[in-house]
Amino acid sequence: MIITIDGADGVGKTTLAQKLKMYYNCTLIEKPIYTYYKRKFGANWKALADKSMQTNLAENLPNEDRAKFVCKFLVYLKNVLNEDELYIIDRGILSCYIYNGNETTNYIFDKLLENGIGFDLSILLDADTNTRKQRLLDRDKQIDHRDLSLRTNKALIYAKSKNMNFKYIDTTDLSIEEVFEQSKSIINENIGKHFEEREL
Repeated sequence: MIITIDGADGVGKTTLAQKLKMYYNCTLIEKPIYTYYKRKFGANWKALADKSMQTNLAENLPNEDRAKFVCKFLVYLKNVLNEDELYIIDRGILSCYIYNGNETTNYIFDKLLENGIGFDLSILLDADTNTRKQRLLDRDKQIDHRDLSLRTNKALIYAKSKNMNFKYIDTTDLSIEEVFEQSKSIINENIGKHFEEREL
C-alpha cells in the first residue's frame, strides 16, 4: 500500500511522514526525486538531483514542463514499489498539483490518475499562512524563497473532482501528536480495506 503525505511548505508533511515511518516500521520515501537519483546515480546523487531541480523547476520554464518533470518521478516509484508492502511518500501527486496544477497541466495529472499514480491514499495537510511561516522560521530560519501564497485549496478541489482516496487535515491549531493520531486512524482504516481487496 502506498500512502502519500501532501501539502504546501510548512504544513507538517515531513514531520508527520517521519513519525508514521517510525510507528509502522515501513519504508519512507522522503522525496520521489531524491529517491530516483539515489537509486540511479549512487554517491553523487545529491549534487545531480539539486542541479536537475534547479534547471527543470526554473520559474521561466512553462508550467507544463515543470509539471512533467516532477511527475515522472512518481511514475518511477509506481514501477518499482511492491504494493504488498507499506510505503509512506513525503510528497505525492497532490503536492505536485499545488505547485504545478492548472487548466493547462490538468491532462498530465489526469493521465497519472488513470494509471494509478494517485496511489492508494493521500493525507492532504493544510495550515494558514501565519502558522506555516512560523514553522518554516523555526525549522530553517530562511523563508525568502518560499511562496507562502500557495495553499492546499486547488489540490483539494482537484482531488474531490477526481474522487481520489484522500483525507484532509487542517493542522493550524493542532499539535503534531494530534495530527499523527488522526493520520494513524485514517491509515489503519484504509490498510484493512486495501489488503482485504488484494486478497479477493
